[in-house]
Amino acid sequence: MSIIATIAAVSLAALLIWKIGAPCARFVGVLMVALALMSIVAGDPVSTRLPMLATGALLWLAGHLLSAYKTRQWSSRLAENIVTRTPLRYLDPVRGYEHRHARRPVTGSTPESTPDRIQPPVDDFAQWERELTADTAPTVPAPPVRPVANASPSVRPDPRAASCTASAQPRSRATSPSARCPVLAPCARPGGSCADPPLRPLRPAHPPLRKDGPPMSALTITHTHAEGTLIDGTSRGDGSAEILKAQRWRWSRNLGSWYIPQSRDRRAKLPQINATAAALRAAGFTVDVDIDDTYRPTADVEADKIARQAARVDALDAKADRKAGTAEAAWAADQAAHDALPEGGEPIKVGHHSETRHRRAVEKSWNALGKAVAAERAAATARGRVDAAAKTTDRRYAPVTVARRIDKLTAELRRLERDRDGYTRTLHTNKQTGQKYVETHEAASGDYRERVLAEIEHIADELAYWEGVRAHQIDAGTATAYSRDVVAAGDLVRYVGHFHRVLKVNAKTVTIGSIVGGSWTDRVPYSEIRGLRDADGNGVRIVDGARVVDTGTDTGPDAA
Repeated sequence: MSIIATIAAVSLAALLIWKIGAPCARFVGVLMVALALMSIVAGDPVSTRLPMLATGALLWLAGHLLSAYKTRQWSSRLAENIVTRTPLRYLDPVRGYEHRHARRPVTGSTPESTPDRIQPPVDDFAQWERELTADTAPTVPAPPVRPVANASPSVRPDPRAASCTASAQPRSRATSPSARCPVLAPCARPGGSCADPPLRPLRPAHPPLRKDGPPMSALTITHTHAEGTLIDGTSRGDGSAEILKAQRWRWSRNLGSWYIPQSRDRRAKLPQINATAAALRAAGFTVDVDIDDTYRPTADVEADKIARQAARVDALDAKADRKAGTAEAAWAADQAAHDALPEGGEPIKVGHHSETRHRRAVEKSWNALGKAVAAERAAATARGRVDAAAKTTDRRYAPVTVARRIDKLTAELRRLERDRDGYTRTLHTNKQTGQKYVETHEAASGDYRERVLAEIEHIADELAYWEGVRAHQIDAGTATAYSRDVVAAGDLVRYVGHFHRVLKVNAKTVTIGSIVGGSWTDRVPYSEIRGLRDADGNGVRIVDGARVVDTGTDTGPDAA
């Protein structure tokens, strides 16, 4: 391989690592850690899986380090704590510079002035705000000035020069009403006067969020299941927007407030709320937190969702109409620009007095066509969003979706009841000795028990609501309650557009032959069955939970 090929390969590898190395390393690391832990739980020796576990953890941490080097911010609190609380803090891409320079001794300093521990950084922003809001510039007593030996008595000393003699004064600026020039400290050179060129005041690298004005307002973070997590009291330019964006909040024009996504009708996201409150308090805001985690009845929640979805469909429909009108106007403008061109496709006469006008007309027609095509695509996209949003509620209440939701809520309710009452489970059974390794979970207690009881009550309410929806669908004939009581081995069930022979009837599923013609079998949940026939191909109906065979009906597609 030539040197150029080697350099190209190395460059390509570096580019791939820089572009996709961070997410790939995190994913592979988490996967290796999970596989190692699962193997250890399954009974493998720890010593054989420890290298895999350590390699996965290092890959995960390396992925987060690379991501932090690219974005200058941490995407994982755990990775940030591992780096900043260990000797790896000198590799921290966000604050590693401060850690490394905090250990460098300052020239002329004493051991007392440079302790081993890292000193906290100076808050230049707060210091500058204090200086700006002060009535007068801070002053430091000027050191005594040695008299000049051969000073001329005929020269009168300038009284304003006294304000410029102190080279140790803070670099601030104030204006004296009685002086003809601003008082600057320090001056361009010691012992100078106001006529000397002034030095620019020292300012921090980034200006503060507000130079003057009223103090920061009081903010209130509220959470209710009806409104979600909101924050009140913010205003444009008060400095809260940057903090809220960093804490993954979003701004809503409809609500007129910042909010946490996916917080409505859910428990408060306390880690995110507490982190936001701490960051705002560190910036000088007064923050109050008011959380109400009381669940609403499921019927009210679903009614609000349906109403909000209907309002969204109306808004998108109006937007699609506006986009369609814009597209029609754009096509009209394109036709007008096309009609302005010379008839018959007359070519441009180079050097003729009409060349410039002709070229402008062609360019205008081309631009109008591009705008019309873009407007047409935008209108089609908007109309597609309307069509998709109009089907959202129907899809949420589809019979198959409702049946799956009932199964999920039933499993969740059983899990919560186990946490409430306590349970045991067998982790592993030694095949040689028959000894079982049992894991025992005590019943929930304290605050956790109160939360589990609240969740049980909420899940039971949700389950009752959706079971009512399912019963209504069965009564209306839009859903059929198939079960092992009405399906028998040898029957034909319709699944993914074809009928398949039932090989075995289970508690929640039926076993059929492979739907792709393989030698294996597939399982179909009862909620996925679209039709039922007996072994002879006669249609089967479910009437009051009983199986009724309709003889002489059309067999339809062939059985698989």
